[in-house]
Amino acid sequence: MFRFPKNEGRRRAWITAVRREAWQPGNNSRICSTHFVTGAPSVDPCHPDYVPSVFAHKNTIDGSQKLERYQRRQRRPSVVESMDSPSLEVTHADPEEGCTAVGKKSEEISPPSSRLQVFNKLDV
Repeated sequence: MFRFPKNEGRRRAWITAVRREAWQPGNNSRICSTHFVTGAPSVDPCHPDYVPSVFAHKNTIDGSQKLERYQRRQRRPSVVESMDSPSLEVTHADPEEGCTAVGKKSEEISPPSSRLQVFNKLDV
């Protein structure tokens, strides 16, 4: 049995996942391991068990697919460039999900027309 988190954003996400009308968890409220894909909550905001997701009102296959996707992402080689690099910028941030996408700064990305020219040269 797991206590509801103290972090307000994560706590709201857990309450939403439970889907009870007009209910707020108290100090003694718990959620059991069967509501987590792996059987326990995760502290990683990108992990599918950051918020309980296995409920009768949800498709449980979806949870296992999310876990497989997360595990594939974890096995990928890490980005060589440091996150402090001036050539990187945040391209998408979702505080609800806790995940952030990072990409090259727009001025360092070649315009589509020059990329097309490269492909045309390769095709010839």
